[in-house]
Amino acid sequence: MSNIPLSNQNFRDLTESLSLKIKLARKKSRRKIETISRILKIRPEYLNYIEENKFHMIPENIYLKSFIKNYATFLKVDIRPEMLELKKYFNNPKNELSNVIQKQLKTPRPKAKLLIITFVILLCLIIFVGKLKNDVLLYSTFNNFILLI
Repeated sequence: MSNIPLSNQNFRDLTESLSLKIKLARKKSRRKIETISRILKIRPEYLNYIEENKFHMIPENIYLKSFIKNYATFLKVDIRPEMLELKKYFNNPKNELSNVIQKQLKTPRPKAKLLIITFVILLCLIIFVGKLKNDVLLYSTFNNFILLI
């Protein structure tokens, strides 16, 4: 997935500032993401997404807000002003972030498509083999019947 193409410069500045604050606080505390992940019970990749300003990679806005808040609280970083500003974007269904996340949720996953295609091919194969066996059985029965006569 690529970064969200947001036209709003204020939003980009806000998220970059927030990500940088959290990343610097973690480095200053000399803790590894894996350790924090185990303590907070948040996947390490989500913590990385927060630090790298890739918020769109986290599935839901609800989780995103709580992940950011818990991560910052754990690192003792005051992000209240940023979170108040971010609420404008998260609570507004017409903003670009919500639209992108909704599109991502509605887009079928490639794995699901592959699974469906595989199932259809397998079903066709089973039907074909069953018909083939039935034809062979029918032919064999017919030959045995002729031999008996």
